[in-house]
Amino acid sequence: MVGILRQRIQKWHAYQQVMVIHSGVYALLLLWRMLGQINSEESVVQTLGWSGDIANFLKQPWTLITHLLMHVSFAHFFLNLLVLYVIGKELELVIGNRSWWRTYFFSTLGGLMVYSVSAYFLNHADRFLVGNSAANMGLVFALVAIDYNRRISFWGVAILEMKWVALLFIILDLIGIRQGWNAGGSWAHIGGAIVGWWIWKGSPKKGNPYNFHKRPKSDDEFNSERVQKEQQLNAILDKINRSGYESLSKREKDFLKEQSMR
Repeated sequence: MVGILRQRIQKWHAYQQVMVIHSGVYALLLLWRMLGQINSEESVVQTLGWSGDIANFLKQPWTLITHLLMHVSFAHFFLNLLVLYVIGKELELVIGNRSWWRTYFFSTLGGLMVYSVSAYFLNHADRFLVGNSAANMGLVFALVAIDYNRRISFWGVAILEMKWVALLFIILDLIGIRQGWNAGGSWAHIGGAIVGWWIWKGSPKKGNPYNFHKRPKSDDEFNSERVQKEQQLNAILDKINRSGYESLSKREKDFLKEQSMR
């Protein structure tokens, strides 16, 4: 049973894995709140949120991760999942699973750094950073850097080019900073956006940094590579049928996961 569940999870896209984790944590915190196990929202934020203070981080190092999973309201939770589903999904189709995770991780760090600096020098009212909005902004601006004219559909209700989506987010953050509405969070968003854009600032037309300007493959090379991959995939599937998934080597598991993401 565990093996089957593991196989299914490994087939999920990165944005789906993150959405499921966020949903699980949000549901768990909601359940604890309903059962009266949470004394106050502030105590949870102080325990799980990122303060920007190095001394506090040394005492609570888990906040490096847990701040991503904490959402202060349903609207906060829903909007972050919406960006993951619409923008995160689109970006993963373009750059693949591993590069998506790199972008998400480094955008998170960029958001934490800018938030911490802004908290120290500007002394804004936000005491703790929670949520994965900075990482999401990294995903948004990564897609902008790759193709700012790419059209995104929000369930057919609205179809916008990425440059207008990004501009809208930046305007909202600048207004938030100016008016003092979640100023620290807005600074974190800008940090994530800068990192996401910087990683992918070379678009496919200009030379994507993960493509290394490779020479385009000929038809013969492409067909030969495809046949080899199909043969390798068939051999792995036969091995699973004979001995089960756990009999695969790490290299075989990685290959199977890579093919499942295509």
